[in-house]
Amino acid sequence: MTNNEHIKHVGELVVLFQSLEFLLRIFLQELPSARPHGIPYGTDPYSFPVGSVLPESEITNYDSLGQLIQKYNFVMAKRGSHMIEENLVELRDALAHGRISSPYPDKCMRLLKFSKPKAGKVTVTYNEMMTQEWFLAHRNRINSALESVHDKLNNFEVELE
Repeated sequence: MTNNEHIKHVGELVVLFQSLEFLLRIFLQELPSARPHGIPYGTDPYSFPVGSVLPESEITNYDSLGQLIQKYNFVMAKRGSHMIEENLVELRDALAHGRISSPYPDKCMRLLKFSKPKAGKVTVTYNEMMTQEWFLAHRNRINSALESVHDKLNNFEVELE
């Protein structure tokens, strides 16, 4: 795999994770238990300049991807519906905080992540070769989660009508 192919694939996974997080936030905002909307319906959320102060909502809060998936899965468990793999967070964290490198130019990169240090020691928490197959498998996992949330959001909107 070339460096350009690797860059494209890593970027694709990052964008898919960002899309999943935002879609989960939209889904959670539609729940009756959601915090009140901080942005009035119909307002362009991109119109707020840096420094604008908005109320906290499911869209604006600081929940991590793991917390969002847990909240979503809690709702889905009550409904007896398909839940999202919670271990997707492990991959997202490895991409965000890991080290990607290869000892050889134009070879598959390896994704390596370490734990926070304890008493001067760290533990290897992720160590995977980023092959074409690896990218395809993880892209499919994230896409499956996206499709699940999208389907539930569409069905939920129908239930509310």
